Amino acid sequence: MQPNLLSLTGFLLGACVTVFAIYTWGHRAPRESRLFSIFMISIAVYVMGYSLELASTSLPLMLFWNKAAFFGIATYPTLFLLFAVQYTGWDRYLTRRNVLLLFLVPAVLTVIKLLDDRLHLVYQDVWVDTSGPVPMLGFTRGQIYPLALYHLLPVSLGIILLWKWRANAFTLYRNQANLIIASALPPVIVFLLYMAGIQLFPGLKYLDWNALVFPVWGIIIGRAAFHYRLLDLAPVARDALIERLGDSVFVLDDRARLVDANPEACRMMGWPQPPIGSQADEAFSSWTELAEACQAPEEPLPLKRDIQRGPDGAAHFYDLSLTPLKDRNNGVIGLLIVMHDITDLKRMEARLRELTLVDELTGLHNRRGFNVLAGQALQMADRMSLQAAVIFIDLDGLKTINDNYGHTEGDRALADAARLLRSTCRASDVLARFGGDEFIVLMMESREDGAQQLIDRFDEQFADFNARSRREYPLTISCGVARTSLDRPIPLEELINMADRAMYVNKRARRQAPAEI
Repeated sequence: MQPNLLSLTGFLLGACVTVFAIYTWGHRAPRESRLFSIFMISIAVYVMGYSLELASTSLPLMLFWNKAAFFGIATYPTLFLLFAVQYTGWDRYLTRRNVLLLFLVPAVLTVIKLLDDRLHLVYQDVWVDTSGPVPMLGFTRGQIYPLALYHLLPVSLGIILLWKWRANAFTLYRNQANLIIASALPPVIVFLLYMAGIQLFPGLKYLDWNALVFPVWGIIIGRAAFHYRLLDLAPVARDALIERLGDSVFVLDDRARLVDANPEACRMMGWPQPPIGSQADEAFSSWTELAEACQAPEEPLPLKRDIQRGPDGAAHFYDLSLTPLKDRNNGVIGLLIVMHDITDLKRMEARLRELTLVDELTGLHNRRGFNVLAGQALQMADRMSLQAAVIFIDLDGLKTINDNYGHTEGDRALADAARLLRSTCRASDVLARFGGDEFIVLMMESREDGAQQLIDRFDEQFADFNARSRREYPLTISCGVARTSLDRPIPLEELINMADRAMYVNKRARRQAPAEI
C-alpha cells in the first residue's frame, strides 16, 4: 500500500460521508433519516473502497478493493430512489416485494462482479497502469460493462419523483427539492462522461471521477434534507395536512426556531415568505403573548388559550393551540402552533351577553345587567369614597292602561317611559328596567341632593311629554331613594330593597317628592 494524494483525498471524503451517515442514523426521525443514512453508507463504501484501491500497488489488492467498492456502486442508485420515494410521500409502495425487486438487478450485477476473475464480463482484461503519476487499475471493458448505465435508471426516477412533487410543494420544501435535484445532476453528468470514455485529465486515464463527486452529492443532499431539522417534521405530511388549512399553522423545532408556516399564517403575520430559521421571539416579535407562549409555556403542553390582537374596538381573537411534536421514541422534536380565528365567535358571544343583559322592549339594561353594572359601580364608589344613590321608579297606572287600552298600548307606555328616563339620566348613570312596570337608576352623587335633582328632572320631562301628547292617559312615575353610607358598605340588594320601600311610601302618600330612607 502506497497512500497518495488521490487516495488520501478519497479516503477523507469517504470518512466525511461515514461520519455524516452515523449522525443521520442517530437522528430522531427514524424512517427518512435512517434510509438516507444507509444511502450515505453505500456511497462511503464505494469511496473508501476506491481510495484503498488507489493506494494499492499490486494487481490482486487493487482487484480486491475494486470488488469491495462495487457493493456501494451497486446499491447507492436504488437507495437514492427509495429515499426519494419515501421523501415525496409514496412510501406506501415500498413493500418488501417491491424493494426486493428493485435490488434484483444490483444483486445480479454484484454476483457477476465477484465472479469476474473467471467470467471476464465486466473487465475483459486487467493490469496495473503505471503511465500516470499514480499506479491505477487498467482494464478493457467486458461485454456487460455497458450495463452499468442501469445505475442511471433509479437515480433518474428519483429525480423525476422529486421534480413532480416540488410543483405542488410549499415554497420551503420546493427549494429543498430543488437543491436535492441540482446536487444530483453533476454526478449524473460525470458518470455519463465516464461511460462515454471521455477523459477529463489524460494523465489520469483510468481514474474514476465518480468516487470524488458522489460524496459531495451525498453531503449536499443531507444538507438540504436536514437543514433546520426538516425531516423531523415530515414535509409530506405537512404538505398534505396544513398547506390548505384555513387556520394559521406554525412549526418550531426543539430550539424554538421557526421551521414552517402555512400560507394562512404568512397572511396573518404579513410575511411575504416565512422567516425560516428565526427564533420564535424574533419571528413573533409583534405578538408578545404568542412569543412568550412559544418560548417557555407556563402551563404544561398541550396548551390551549385565547389571545387577542389589536385594540378593543377592532380586536381579532384567536384560539391558540400549542402541541408538542414527538418522534417514535416519545422525544420532543418541535412544537406545533395552530391559531384559529374566533373573532366572529367572540363577537357573537358578546352580542349574546348583551342580549342577556338588555331588556328587549325598552332597550335598557335588564335586572341582570343592572346587577352586574351597578355592582361594579358600587365597588368603584367604595374605593373612591364616593356617595351613590339608588332610585327605584314605578310607572303609575300600567295595569289600568293594559286593562283599558290593551297590552300593546301598555308596552308603548313602557317604551316611552324608558325613553324619557334615558334622555334625562347622565351617561355615567346605570339605568335599567327592573321588571314589569319598575325601573331603577344607580347614580354617583356629587352633592347631597343629586338624586332629588334627577327626580325633579324626571318629573319635568314627564310633564312636558304629557302636555304634548294626545293620549287619553298621562304618564307619571313614583320614585324612592336609598343612599350608600360612607361609614359602612351596604350591599346592592339591600339598597334596592330600601329604595323600593321608599317608593311605596311615596306612592301611598301620593306626594310628588320621593320619601328617603
